[in-house]
Amino acid sequence: MEMRRIIYLILLLWSMNLNAHKDSAKESGDSILQGYCLLEELSNKKSMTLQIFINSDNCQHDNYAKKSIVKFIFNKGNNNKTVKNTTILLPAISPNNELSFEGERELLLDNEFLLINIAPPNRVLAEAYGFSFIFKINGDNISFYDYTIYDLCAIPEDNYCPRAELIKEDVNKHKLAREIFYGESIFDFDTNSAFEKIFNLWQGTEAKKATINIEKAYLYQSPNNVSKKYLIKDDEVTILNEKTDNSGQKWYFINYKGKKDINMWIKAEAVDIKE
Repeated sequence: MEMRRIIYLILLLWSMNLNAHKDSAKESGDSILQGYCLLEELSNKKSMTLQIFINSDNCQHDNYAKKSIVKFIFNKGNNNKTVKNTTILLPAISPNNELSFEGERELLLDNEFLLINIAPPNRVLAEAYGFSFIFKINGDNISFYDYTIYDLCAIPEDNYCPRAELIKEDVNKHKLAREIFYGESIFDFDTNSAFEKIFNLWQGTEAKKATINIEKAYLYQSPNNVSKKYLIKDDEVTILNEKTDNSGQKWYFINYKGKKDINMWIKAEAVDIKE
């Protein structure tokens, strides 16, 4: 009888200790959400749930959100949930008292795709255009697939509308813009940065010029996925995007104009940027 009590006590203490660790882990995992409130929850039939949290003085209105956290919950089996967060998917929106656009951001979810509608805030009506960034869902691997443009101008024929004046429609540039981000994980995707990079690409501004600084610089289909193609010393390229992989290696997505345009990745140390 006494031995049975001892065993019961050991099991009870072990259970209490386990629950304490679980509670501690839960508190640790949710600490990032302190000061945030749940704005919206989306789910699909493939056991994925998105919870959108905002840091705001008024949690009933998304247009007053200072910061956002999108929490991804993946159900794998019975109650087996993998959670990932991102703070760079939905940009901050600040209210203004001027006659300028206050911004738009929206997440739409189905079984195959996740779509982000984004139009940066505090722009005059002529710049009130938006992007739809489209991501392909494959389990908990959610990667960039495509993008489209949409106008927020009330009268599309008006000379002040963006498609008439600001956005230079160019099939090749749109193709290049898609290549810049294709396959990028949604957890690394910064919508504000992507918006500006694509817009600057259309306008031909802020692209960095560089030259190859080694005898043979191999090109990559994606970072760490080498091809047989290479450039040689003093070849001139345009840097369109950059990223650093998990090992700390820095990469540039470059455009090289030869007999045919080449748009591929290259190791950062293989080029010298022109001042």
